[in-house]
Amino acid sequence: MRSILLGSAMVVVLAAGALVAQPMGRGGRGGCAGACGAQAMRFFDVKTIETIDGDLAKLETLPGRGRGGARGVHAWVKSAGGEIEVHLGPAWFIENQELRLAAGDRVQVRGSRVTIDGAVAIIAIEVKRGEDVLKLRDESGVPVWAAWRAGPKS
Repeated sequence: MRSILLGSAMVVVLAAGALVAQPMGRGGRGGCAGACGAQAMRFFDVKTIETIDGDLAKLETLPGRGRGGARGVHAWVKSAGGEIEVHLGPAWFIENQELRLAAGDRVQVRGSRVTIDGAVAIIAIEVKRGEDVLKLRDESGVPVWAAWRAGPKS
């Protein structure tokens, strides 16, 4: 029994390591691999958190990287400083939220400004549209969906 538990634990550790080792993607090349979970944690920097206001130019669901990779939702926001890509989170999470964002929405994005594959982007903590708030990560960058997907604790 002990060897079965140890073997199972090793499989989990190896699988997690393989996911973290995936290369960062961006735009149509990498989808959510560059922005969703553990990958984004490597880039998220509490020292670069900022808030931008602007218009949602477009939303895109990009394919995940590798077999079984989660599709990721990215937004492009036009602000006074120009247009910037905003990494929101996995499509399965975004699609299950009450707040539905659409091109043309006036939004306020709070997140960490990062450089991924040479391009500047924001890893979103939250997106506000009027009084509505889409919470995506905590203040240290940990994705809300990590606990949400796990479900209630017994």
